[in-house]
Amino acid sequence: MSRSDRRPRGFTIADLVAVVFISGFAITAISVMGPPPGSQDRIVAKVDAVQAVSGALHQIERDLRNTDLASVYACTISVTPTCSAPTTDLSTTSAIVIVSAYNNGTGKLVQTLTGKPGWQGADVYWVDPSGTLRFAFDTPTSTLYTRGDLLSVSDAKAAVADALVRGGAQLAGPVEHMSIAVPNIGHQVSFRLKIKTNDGAATNETIFQTDLETRN
Repeated sequence: MSRSDRRPRGFTIADLVAVVFISGFAITAISVMGPPPGSQDRIVAKVDAVQAVSGALHQIERDLRNTDLASVYACTISVTPTCSAPTTDLSTTSAIVIVSAYNNGTGKLVQTLTGKPGWQGADVYWVDPSGTLRFAFDTPTSTLYTRGDLLSVSDAKAAVADALVRGGAQLAGPVEHMSIAVPNIGHQVSFRLKIKTNDGAATNETIFQTDLETRN
């Protein structure tokens, strides 16, 4: 056998045409077959969950930016709610209460003649036992607290109790936990939402966190 006979052969034009044809057929077959059954629905469900929580976080950020840090509370959603000022580290809480200058919680921002916030009541956000994030605006009454005032601990408790009775609006889900902190840096507040979705044996977690300055 000669030296030239032992050299590896190169691709002929016919070989290349065959490879391109087979590759194109395989790609076309995959495109026609599409993703496994049900996977598209699961992807859409995850995207919907993330978008819903993103919208809720945007609303909560707006409320925190325009509130007074002295009237932000972390609360429980027990039969008799308890409330306290957030700790310096992110801690899980069932509900948060924020004094709000927005008319009815979602309307126009109200200001006094001196340009200060005209407090309208309490925004209450809570995660119910099913993992749904809910929102309700609590309007002050003569038996609870007065419009225009900052919220005391007892005011926050009353707002949570009232919101739980009324049920509130559904914002997002499924929420695994909600956390809030006041790190003692200026008027800064930190807020976090964690959602958890299951895809068969796989678990997908997404964390949304914001660190911002309140108005006062």
